[in-house]
Amino acid sequence: PFTPVEHDTTQEVYTLLHSMSHALVSTASDQCGLATESISEMIMPAIPAIVLYAKSAEHFALGGMATLFETRIHPWVDHTIDYTEQCLLDPPCSRDETGAACHACLHLNTVSCESMNEYLDRRRLVGGYDSTPFWDI
Repeated sequence: PFTPVEHDTTQEVYTLLHSMSHALVSTASDQCGLATESISEMIMPAIPAIVLYAKSAEHFALGGMATLFETRIHPWVDHTIDYTEQCLLDPPCSRDETGAACHACLHLNTVSCESMNEYLDRRRLVGGYDSTPFWDI
């Protein structure tokens, strides 16, 4: 089970990485042909890093992920930046006090998400209120 993040700085880093991970997973299928449900994540806030991996060990899934990282990384990240700037449920989603993340933008199915869609906020990536957009750094 997921252990809650108790340290404030670690929670901020985790929220940034987790939001970025969900955005990348949500747009990966456009770039590599794998379904969103077949990609999982691992968040490591102490490093800080994320690991995205295919749940299947079949050659197609592994080859699709390898090709994505080797040849499509820049178009994938560019598409992800565009993707995170909007949500079908804006403005209510982007104004949510608990975090700008919903089933229309950053939520993944619970099998793919290591923390059950907690600690997500699109504003960490694109800005809003008092946060500097990470994508602009």
